[in-house]
Amino acid sequence: VISGNKIVNISTDASHGMYGILADGSGGSISDNTLDTFTAATTYSMYGILSSGTDGQSITGNTLSNFTHSGDGYLQIITASGDYMTISSNNIYDIVRNYNTSNNYTIGIICSGDFSTVTGNSIKGIYLHSVTESEVVSAIYLSGADHCAVQGNVVSNIGPLYNRYAITSWVADYGSISNNIIKDCGGGILIQTGISNIVNDNECLDNGQMIARFDGEDAVSPMILAETVPYEATGANQTWARSDTKAYYGTYSWKLTK
Repeated sequence: VISGNKIVNISTDASHGMYGILADGSGGSISDNTLDTFTAATTYSMYGILSSGTDGQSITGNTLSNFTHSGDGYLQIITASGDYMTISSNNIYDIVRNYNTSNNYTIGIICSGDFSTVTGNSIKGIYLHSVTESEVVSAIYLSGADHCAVQGNVVSNIGPLYNRYAITSWVADYGSISNNIIKDCGGGILIQTGISNIVNDNECLDNGQMIARFDGEDAVSPMILAETVPYEATGANQTWARSDTKAYYGTYSWKLTK
């Protein structure tokens, strides 16, 4: 049992991984711990709570906040790899990635074991100062985890660029995703290469965007998703120009002159 601890103001710039709590064994619980203000500038990974190879463990009631990773490697706040896990009532907020990375993960809760439940968690604010499309970003991520339930979670402010989803189910079968509230995320729920999954009674508000290349980083101007060339009304004499003097995320912005 790991319970009631407060771990704050941890930082490193050395070439090694960072762990707030690492548990390797069967059963038991990780509950009511506070992990706050973790920073790393390293090419290795950062984990808040890592339950490695542990079956039947519960991770409940923990608060994990203000994690900042300025290097390559995974940034995963709660990681559970065992079967029959219970991940519930955790509060995760203000997670920041400051690096142009690729093929890595920035995740609130990732579960790779079967027959597990992810319920009643609050995840708010996963921010990326990164423009790499292949970066995997999600508040809750099922990675090959079969027969799992994701229910009653509240997720907001995940993104905003590219493949940013509140809930992702990747190669996970026979699961259920229900009664979650998802707001202001780059995308809502992604089911990728899974079979017989049930998605029902979720509330999704103000997620996604209808403008391709909205961040201004592409050399082609922004357009509505279905367009292949920029719309120009007859006689409008409008032009697009890209600039590096202002940017919301990344390096560039686009200005429309009419």
